[in-house]
Amino acid sequence: MSDLRAVTFAKIPVDEAGPVIRDLMRRGYVDLHAKIGKDDEYRYVPILPEHLGSDALSGMELISGEAHTLDRRTPQER
Repeated sequence: MSDLRAVTFAKIPVDEAGPVIRDLMRRGYVDLHAKIGKDDEYRYVPILPEHLGSDALSGMELISGEAHTLDRRTPQER
């Protein structure tokens, strides 16, 4: 049983991530059932499909990928 699913991520530079992610969450654009990914330079924020054409996302790089779902993990893993 896989806990991965296909999503579209907003690729956000680490130095801008905090306020940008909070704004996207406030607007209700972030898929709260998928894990935000990260590497040394970027945060990968899963965006709900119905918001992919939003003006708030213009100028952001969007990439497709797979995300771990949060609803299949135990509270200790979250």
